[in-house]
Amino acid sequence: MHAHASPWHLLMTAPLNELNWWRRGPADMPDDPPIWRDPPRLLFVAGAVCLIVGSLMPWAVGLDPVARPDSYRPTQGTAEGVLLIAFGVLLLFLARNRIMWETTSRSLQLLPLLLVLVSISMWLGADFYSRQVIEEWVRGGGSGAQTNAPLIVAAGIGAVALAFGWLEWRRPSGVKAQTRPLIAEWGISRWSATAVAVAFGLGLLGAALGVILPALFLGAESMALAVFLAVFGLFIGIGLGLWLVSQLESLAQRRAAAREATRTPDSPAGRRSR
Repeated sequence: MHAHASPWHLLMTAPLNELNWWRRGPADMPDDPPIWRDPPRLLFVAGAVCLIVGSLMPWAVGLDPVARPDSYRPTQGTAEGVLLIAFGVLLLFLARNRIMWETTSRSLQLLPLLLVLVSISMWLGADFYSRQVIEEWVRGGGSGAQTNAPLIVAAGIGAVALAFGWLEWRRPSGVKAQTRPLIAEWGISRWSATAVAVAFGLGLLGAALGVILPALFLGAESMALAVFLAVFGLFIGIGLGLWLVSQLESLAQRRAAAREATRTPDSPAGRRSR
């Protein structure tokens, strides 16, 4: 059908399956084992629990300048802890089955590494701010010290890093064979550009609603909730956008196949038209 099509035409009409994050590998993959017998999923759950629990705990406790007990949590201030909690929820979602083991999308395969890198930056920010809070207490005549919560979060980040390493090392050869390079997966095409645009737009819309709605109904005291809902809305919007465009692509492919069938001389529709 594309014997005389130009390279640009082929590029701009390429299918969206390169961006299908949830595409799985060979159909003969074994059923999901129990999570306690699946090290990557178990590490994801352990990492998620550490991120969530450690982010909810105080990172610094002490006495302020007037000798009143005080504490600092990473969900305060710039709210790094809220993003870490959102990452924990995402990890629990990924651990529900073996999608990270079976996916042939290089983008999804590298998602744990991205979470690790961003989590490290969030951890560094929260650790720096907790030390600043302690210094302010001490300068004013109070006292303070860090808790073990930063170590708990660090252990969670390490667990996710171990899970990523395990997946990269032990991923089935059949899945590796079907995995396209990252650059090829994000190649520009009509459908991929549409998917990115729709996912980006819906992601921004979800993030904006996450910020605006708490401010409207709860006021200025809802900063931590707004950050959490913004991150959650961003993930939901991106996922919804990719899903919508993939459904549109499937519909377009079915219609194109139906039109092609009517043009084929050997098909029943083609014989009737002669």
